Amino acid sequence: VITPNSVSDIWASTSCEFSFGDIDEQFVNKNLHELKTNKAIGLDRVSARLLKDSANVLTPVLTKLFNRSLSSSIYPDIWKCGKVTALFKSGERTDPNNYRPITVLPIVSKILEKAAHSQMYSYLQDNKLLSPYQFGFRPKRSTEIALVDFTDSILENMDRGLFTGVVSIDLTKAFDTVDHGILYDKLKRAGFADTSVNWLESYLTNRTQVTAVGNIYSSAKS
Repeated sequence: VITPNSVSDIWASTSCEFSFGDIDEQFVNKNLHELKTNKAIGLDRVSARLLKDSANVLTPVLTKLFNRSLSSSIYPDIWKCGKVTALFKSGERTDPNNYRPITVLPIVSKILEKAAHSQMYSYLQDNKLLSPYQFGFRPKRSTEIALVDFTDSILENMDRGLFTGVVSIDLTKAFDTVDHGILYDKLKRAGFADTSVNWLESYLTNRTQVTAVGNIYSSAKS
């Protein structure tokens, strides 16, 4: 049974701690070689093809740069500025509503993000700090599995002569509306060290974007 405090109770009982560890060169080199070369280029104008072809040369430098970012709790500002372009969907091209904004960040930043995500997810998973009822954004889980689990619960209640009520909520722009202060507090309660929380705060704050139309760019906006 899910209760309002079910996740908080799990985190309140943890005695483990998390700090970002060093990223090794093997991880960086592997991810550079696995880059898809058809990815759009960010404002740094460094293409995936260039990174992939120069992987062996860039690996030591990027590894040191990534580890310096984690150890200093500073995420580079240049990687926090996205290039926004309008992607046409369908209908009249003169109607702005028929375009979808696409934000492109520097490709190299994705490797650091992947390393940070891998370490954080492993910690949360290994220490059973993730809710068993979370089916999104987790390997080997999906909406289909969530529906199967939900159906089983309904059938079990029917067998017991119980009624099942459902409340369905769809949050608009859920990621954009997360309260960062609450997020940082929850991470600390989950055992995240101050240095790790500070890095995430640096990662999330002071982000900007530039709108691009062809070769014309706007000024950076927060």
